[in-house]
Amino acid sequence: MNGDLLIERVRDILQDKESATVLGEFYHDLEIVLSLNAAQDFIVNFCVRTQFHYYLNGLIKTTAYLTSPATLPSDYLHGISAISGAEISLHPARLYIGGLGYTYMGVDHNSCIILNNQLYFLEGGVHSGGKLIYYKKPSYIGATSLGLDVAADFNDKDFYDFIYNDIFVQNACVLLGLKEPQTQREYKKIKKVMKELLTQPIKDDLFYDGTTSNKDDADAA
Repeated sequence: MNGDLLIERVRDILQDKESATVLGEFYHDLEIVLSLNAAQDFIVNFCVRTQFHYYLNGLIKTTAYLTSPATLPSDYLHGISAISGAEISLHPARLYIGGLGYTYMGVDHNSCIILNNQLYFLEGGVHSGGKLIYYKKPSYIGATSLGLDVAADFNDKDFYDFIYNDIFVQNACVLLGLKEPQTQREYKKIKKVMKELLTQPIKDDLFYDGTTSNKDDADAA
């Protein structure tokens, strides 16, 4: 993901721009990139845990037909569902993730089991093949100034623009704000924001589609 515009947005919010009265910039591009990626990983993991699936649609992938056992895709993040059986007659399969999958290695129904780095597709308790539908790891947010534009996923965009601009950027600004010299009052304010983000980083009024949020409707009523 090309994060050049996101870096500029972060600098605008933090007022970290060189001017006639301000010489140089306080934050290095690498610091901002690291904060953007930390914010992205945090939100993605939160969405997976709390089933905010709508915001992860850009991360959904399906493997080609694989013969059991097979190695998990290198970009695998979390399983969604699976189909198994002969390639010409695939059927929905129950998906088991983690050590408990050993319990189901001999079951009679179609199943897909993920153990360590391996995929097992079973049909009637016998190894077969199938396809895995999964969430991939989000594209790394890089910057041309850091020479990271050679990455294969540099131009990939996994989320809607408002998620990058209003969620990842805002969280990155909070992380970066902890480095900035500040008064005790400012530190307490940032600490409070961080605490809210750690417990509930996504709120209804942060996600919008051009309409008024439910919170605003309730306030208006």
